[in-house]
Amino acid sequence: MLTTAKQSKTPSLIFEYVNNTDFRSLYPKFQDYDVRYYIFELLKALDYCHSKGIMHRDVKPHNVMIDHEKRKVGVYRFQSGGTWLTRTSCA
Repeated sequence: MLTTAKQSKTPSLIFEYVNNTDFRSLYPKFQDYDVRYYIFELLKALDYCHSKGIMHRDVKPHNVMIDHEKRKVGVYRFQSGGTWLTRTSCA
Protein backbone atom coordinates (compact mmCIF):
# COMPACT_ATOMS: atom_id res chain seq x y z
CA MET A 1 0.00 0.00 0.00
CA LEU A 2 1.37 3.40 -0.92
CA THR A 3 -0.86 5.64 1.20
CA THR A 4 -4.39 6.25 2.40
CA ALA A 5 -6.77 8.98 1.38
CA LYS A 6 -9.95 10.36 2.87
CA GLN A 7 -11.66 12.70 0.43
CA SER A 8 -15.16 11.66 1.44
CA LYS A 9 -16.69 9.74 4.32
CA THR A 10 -15.12 6.57 2.90
CA PRO A 11 -11.40 6.09 3.52
CA SER A 12 -9.42 4.72 0.56
CA LEU A 13 -6.32 2.56 0.30
CA ILE A 14 -3.98 3.47 -2.57
CA PHE A 15 -1.79 0.72 -4.01
CA GLU A 16 0.96 0.75 -6.59
CA TYR A 17 0.16 -0.17 -10.19
CA VAL A 18 0.70 -3.82 -11.06
CA ASN A 19 0.95 -4.85 -14.71
CA ASN A 20 -1.24 -7.88 -14.03
CA THR A 21 -1.75 -10.75 -16.43
CA ASP A 22 -5.00 -12.67 -16.10
CA PHE A 23 -4.35 -15.76 -14.01
CA ARG A 24 -6.16 -18.03 -16.51
CA SER A 25 -3.48 -17.36 -19.11
CA LEU A 26 -0.55 -16.91 -16.71
CA TYR A 27 -0.82 -19.94 -14.41
CA PRO A 28 -0.52 -22.61 -17.15
CA LYS A 29 2.84 -21.07 -18.15
CA PHE A 30 4.32 -21.40 -14.65
CA GLN A 31 7.17 -23.75 -13.93
CA ASP A 32 7.53 -25.41 -10.53
CA TYR A 33 9.89 -22.66 -9.38
CA ASP A 34 7.37 -19.93 -10.30
CA VAL A 35 4.62 -21.56 -8.25
CA ARG A 36 6.89 -21.91 -5.22
CA TYR A 37 8.14 -18.34 -5.58
CA TYR A 38 4.70 -16.74 -5.83
CA ILE A 39 3.20 -18.85 -3.03
CA PHE A 40 6.08 -17.81 -0.77
CA GLU A 41 5.61 -14.13 -1.72
CA LEU A 42 1.87 -14.40 -1.10
CA LEU A 43 2.46 -15.95 2.32
CA LYS A 44 4.90 -13.16 3.22
CA ALA A 45 2.29 -10.55 2.23
CA LEU A 46 -0.41 -12.23 4.30
CA ASP A 47 1.98 -12.59 7.24
CA TYR A 48 2.66 -8.85 7.06
CA CYS A 49 -1.07 -8.10 7.06
CA HIS A 50 -1.61 -10.41 10.01
CA SER A 51 1.25 -8.74 11.91
CA LYS A 52 -0.66 -5.46 11.53
CA GLY A 53 -3.87 -7.09 12.80
CA ILE A 54 -5.55 -7.32 9.39
CA MET A 55 -7.02 -10.46 7.85
CA HIS A 56 -8.02 -10.50 4.17
CA ARG A 57 -10.71 -13.25 4.25
CA ASP A 58 -11.11 -13.45 0.45
CA VAL A 59 -7.77 -14.66 -0.93
CA LYS A 60 -8.34 -16.23 -4.34
CA PRO A 61 -6.74 -15.94 -7.79
CA HIS A 62 -8.98 -12.97 -8.71
CA ASN A 63 -7.53 -10.96 -5.78
CA VAL A 64 -3.86 -11.81 -6.30
CA MET A 65 -2.13 -9.63 -8.88
CA ILE A 66 1.10 -10.87 -10.44
CA ASP A 67 3.51 -8.86 -12.57
CA HIS A 68 5.46 -11.78 -13.96
CA GLU A 69 8.04 -9.59 -15.76
CA LYS A 70 9.02 -7.84 -12.50
CA ARG A 71 8.25 -10.94 -10.38
CA LYS A 72 6.02 -8.91 -8.08
CA VAL A 73 2.88 -10.13 -6.36
CA GLY A 74 0.18 -8.21 -4.52
CA VAL A 75 -2.99 -9.03 -2.62
CA TYR A 76 -5.90 -6.73 -3.40
CA ARG A 77 -9.61 -6.14 -2.85
CA PHE A 78 -9.56 -5.19 0.78
CA GLN A 79 -12.93 -3.78 1.77
CA SER A 80 -13.28 -1.80 4.97
CA GLY A 81 -17.07 -1.74 5.12
CA GLY A 82 -17.65 -5.43 4.47
CA THR A 83 -16.23 -8.68 5.64
CA TRP A 84 -12.97 -8.56 3.66
CA LEU A 85 -10.95 -6.22 5.90
CA THR A 86 -11.16 -7.65 9.39
CA ARG A 87 -9.06 -7.41 12.51
CA THR A 88 -7.48 -10.72 13.40
CA SER A 89 -8.02 -12.22 16.81
CA CYS A 90 -4.42 -13.44 17.00
CA ALA A 91 -2.75 -10.07 16.41
